[in-house]
Amino acid sequence: MYQAHHDFPWEKRRWFAEHGIDVNDVSFGRWAHKEDHKVWHQGAGGGDFNDWWDAVEQQELNDGIQLATAQILLRLIEVRDAFPSTK
Repeated sequence: MYQAHHDFPWEKRRWFAEHGIDVNDVSFGRWAHKEDHKVWHQGAGGGDFNDWWDAVEQQELNDGIQLATAQILLRLIEVRDAFPSTK
């Protein structure tokens, strides 16, 4: 069984909106096997998947430079590679 998955986490929708990204745009989602989806998000704060995006946001804050939309879209490729749906 598969579940719809936001590759730009809903919990960070305001941060993504500041960068011109609508987390509900279907092109930024995918179908993920429910077991993979569960593993990605287990743990506090949405699990490793959300932690990955938290690190991107924190790096932006540390650098003091707002990422361009294109830079975040490149990160989307990275996150999909880091969290594949394997089933």
